[in-house]
This record gives sequence, structure tokens and C-alpha cells, in this order.
Amino acid sequence: MSGSFSNVYEDEGRARAYADLEFPGTYWLAFRDLPDLFARHVRGHLALDFGCGAGRSTRFLKACGFEAVGADISAAMVTRARARDPEGEYLLIPDGDLTALEPRRFDLVFCAFTFDNIPGDTKRRALFTSLGGLLAEGGRLVNLVSAAEIYVHEWTSFSTRDFRENREAASGDTVRIVMLDVPDRRPVEDVLCTEADYERLFRESGLRLLDTHCPLGQPSDPWEWVSEEEVSPWSIHVLSRAGGTGDRNEEGTMSAYTAVVSWDRNGDPFAEDDYSRGHRWSFDGGIEVPASASPHVVPLPRSVEAAVDPEEAFVASLASCHMLWFLSVASRRGFVVERYRDEAAGTLGRNAEGRLAMTRVMLRPRVTFAPDARPTEADHEAMHHEAHERCFIASSVRTEVSCEPREEPHGCS
Repeated sequence: MSGSFSNVYEDEGRARAYADLEFPGTYWLAFRDLPDLFARHVRGHLALDFGCGAGRSTRFLKACGFEAVGADISAAMVTRARARDPEGEYLLIPDGDLTALEPRRFDLVFCAFTFDNIPGDTKRRALFTSLGGLLAEGGRLVNLVSAAEIYVHEWTSFSTRDFRENREAASGDTVRIVMLDVPDRRPVEDVLCTEADYERLFRESGLRLLDTHCPLGQPSDPWEWVSEEEVSPWSIHVLSRAGGTGDRNEEGTMSAYTAVVSWDRNGDPFAEDDYSRGHRWSFDGGIEVPASASPHVVPLPRSVEAAVDPEEAFVASLASCHMLWFLSVASRRGFVVERYRDEAAGTLGRNAEGRLAMTRVMLRPRVTFAPDARPTEADHEAMHHEAHERCFIASSVRTEVSCEPREEPHGCS
């Protein structure tokens, strides 16, 4: 990947102010939980710190036990990184060209605030794609960025009170913030990217979002917080290559399955339970589904009637899993299914503990077989029984799942 982009810390004054900064205040919160995230998600010890600046984050990775290489586009910052860590490897990458890192592959690619300063979807997408290509099998990309909220609150280490225009900013707009931990109080200009747009860019770049962590300050932390205990200033994304090796359980037999659920206030009221329940479900293949609370649970217009609600999705998940297993069983037994339609229905009621729950789901599959490869009625029912026994979703829930199958004559629709 190549293409010119600028770095705010190429400025000599900023590089000098930033070089001695370690982990004060709000910055400390950004790094506090990273060792635990690395332990849970990263296997292996080779790491790339992309956008290493003066080497603070590279030295942090080394302290976490990684063999870390730093890379940055700022000559001023790389010079300072090499001076602070003469034994370390710090690469200057002009114009963001990552070919200097080939053919190496890394178990961890770490980006600390790098994407706060990169303008435009095209450049971000190209970089994410290239960084994903540098991952070893099973490798993880950890992307630490400023949350949109950082630009509209006051913090232990930052101030935004002079930049009211930040509140109206959208993705791609320039936002300004003042760093309080350095002598240079000129505002830093970042490029806003919302959480929803990051998620879209990950999918478009061939990356799978495994985890998003938004650290909050705790009373026991060694800093006097301003907004940090109520609002997280940071977003930490843990990513893998889409289609690559997934997380495994202790037996090493099952892959992890992920879904990203996103909601934005979009400037609407948020008081007295008066806010929209409309949101989005995103999946690793790029599909995005509009979702909402059920109008039976949250009256219109606070819910969205045209969207999928969790109760419907629960019913559909059971019905879909049952159908897929039924098709597999029928195929193995030599029967040919032409069509399958299930008008499944779920019942929301009180469970044994008196809590509202999906207590029953009725599957009503209507199956049409090829005329010359039809089962007997007993075979048909036996295949549905086996499908139910093998269905992962049915085995995961306490809901009573019943099935009333029926064979549809060939030619019916």
C-alpha cells in the first residue's frame, strides 16, 4: 500500500513535546487493560507497532513480553524512538508504504492512536487491508483509537471546551483537542471516525471484529478523573482476518461466532426512556441488518416496526438451525428436498422463575420432496427428530421447541 498522508507530529515542536510523554492520566487509562486483552486474544510473540511515534507504545509491547518492531512515517519521531531505545528496531516508512515490512508476518499488529490522524475512508481502508495482510495465521490487529466522545468532554489529560463545533462533527470532519500533559498547548487536529464507520471499514478491509473494549476509570485508579468514570474516551478494537483462524475453546474444536450490535443517539433526546430503539446488526460477511426492540415490548414510534427484533431473531435462529440440519440429514439419507418453508412462532411468557422468557417455539416446516425421492411419513418425522437433536441452537436454550412437520405435494408453492 502506498499513498501520501501527513502526520501531525512531523512538526518538530510537537515531536519534542510528545517524545517525553509516557502514560499520564487519560493516556494511562488507554493502556491499563491492554495486557489482559493481549493475554486473552494474542498467541505468539512477534509484534508490529504501527504508528510507533517516539517509541512509547513499542517499549510498552516489549514490557508485555513481545519482540516488537516500531514503524512510523514521521522522521522526527523515529529519530527520538531510536535515541530512547538504541537496541530497538524502528523503521521509517515514507508515504505509508508497508513494503519495507515484507515478508515478515506478525502475531500482533498494534496501532495506538494511529488512525486518529489519517484522513478519509480510502486511506484508512487501504491501511487496514495492508495491516491485515501482515498478520500471521491466527494473528490479531489491536486498534486503539479516540472514541467520538473524547472530543466533546473534559478529561484529566485533555480539554475540548474551546471547540464547541466538535459537537456537530461527523465522520471525516476535523476535530480539535488540547493536550494538558505537555507544554505545547496548540490544539491537535484529528479526523473523526465514528464507531459505526470503523466497523464498516473493518468489513470492507477483510477484517473481522472480535472484541471492542471501552475502558472506564475506576475510583481505585491512581488518577483523579474528570469524565473518565462516566464516559470512555477510548475504543480498543481486536480484529482478525476475516476467514482466518478463529478463537478456539479449551478442546480446540469450535470456532468463535461474532456479531456487532451498534446503536447511535444521532442527536435525539435521551431522557425518561424516550429514545429510539432502532439499531444495526453487522456480521462478518458484510451483511448489515436493521434491528429494533419489538413494538409489542416498546410501543411505536420508539421502536421500528420494519426492523428485526431480538424475539423474532431468536425464533428465526432456531428455525434456521433446524432446517439446515434437516437438509443435511435428508441429503445423507438419499432424499431430495425441493422446497422448505417454516412459519415458526414463539411465545413470550413467564418461566418457572416468574421471569419473562421465550417459553415455547413452534416449528411448522412444510417440505416438498422430489417425486422420485420421497420419504415415508415415518422417515420424514425421524429426520426432523434427528435435526432437532443435532441443532446447536436448540441444545443451547431451555425453551420448549416443538415441531409439527408436514409434507407439501410436489408442485405446490
